[in-house]
Amino acid sequence: TQKSKVLVYQTDESPQDMKHALISRGFAENSNLMYRDSWVVDAIPQLISDIKEFAPNFVIIDSLTSTSKYSTFSENDTEYARPLLQMAQIAKEYGCTIMIVHHSNAEDRSRGTRAIFNSVSEVWSFKEDKAEGASNLEKILHIEKSRSRAPMKYRLRFDPDNYSWHC
Repeated sequence: TQKSKVLVYQTDESPQDMKHALISRGFAENSNLMYRDSWVVDAIPQLISDIKEFAPNFVIIDSLTSTSKYSTFSENDTEYARPLLQMAQIAKEYGCTIMIVHHSNAEDRSRGTRAIFNSVSEVWSFKEDKAEGASNLEKILHIEKSRSRAPMKYRLRFDPDNYSWHC
């Protein structure tokens, strides 16, 4: 609802695809958007440096898997979640929100160790609406865990004309 400064670490898609998606949704490169197409969770000092320099309100990291590609830990090891705890502390210290995209497993549940789920303040899933008669433009946003609100499900409908979602 307000203009915010956003730092995006997008390592899951090609830079061309991401820039096209941002531009088509009205985000031009400007003073409110900083975009990086390479970063790994071992480079926490770079994250801190970018946050100090850019002072974003919101940081998006897409995705946990691609930014952890050089991790010596398996996604199923508890230690795999340690950077999430570090990022929570960074968000608190610098007064920003950090959103980390993590993909689901074959059962539509959080992949990897339970420590991933336990290390974050919020867990939201975005899934296909499988209700009878649901359009392919409809998705379910499920707030599975939250420290600020009760778990809830919302049906969202995508408007391809202006790239917006309606609850």
